[in-house]
Amino acid sequence: MNLRPFIHHSHSQYLAALYQAGVIETPLYKFTSHELCFRKRFEPLHQIPQPPTLTYDDFRNGTDFSSVSSKTLISSSTECFSACKSLLNMIRSDCDTVQMEEDYRCISNKDVTQLTKVCVGNSLYLLKLSQAIARGDITSSACQVSFDFKSNRQFCAIHVSL
Repeated sequence: MNLRPFIHHSHSQYLAALYQAGVIETPLYKFTSHELCFRKRFEPLHQIPQPPTLTYDDFRNGTDFSSVSSKTLISSSTECFSACKSLLNMIRSDCDTVQMEEDYRCISNKDVTQLTKVCVGNSLYLLKLSQAIARGDITSSACQVSFDFKSNRQFCAIHVSL
């Protein structure tokens, strides 16, 4: 089971909720644009004829969360992190049941622990964010967002300080 889509989807919804709440702002690039960054990042894939490559407009339409409420984004992101944590718990219990050397496993116990920390941490900060939105305590000057890659190098815990 590949956990990356769960975690990526959870992070994108979490960030969209932070943008909608006004906690973080979309960066403005002085010498480039989002479209140019997208095209350059996926330029090597244009060499492959099938399947057709994703266009920037299709990407923007697929990642546009402006019509989704903050409450729905937070709820969906929390559900994704919970599902990922459940899968990690299953993997952990399977690893404990099946005696196999660490070198032959698809994921190490260390990685399972790190990803679990990311899922739990983000779930807690999402709860904190939803409570602040419900109280109306959200202002961009009072909130600070930081990205913590200490638990895992690929997936961060997104800390929200209110």
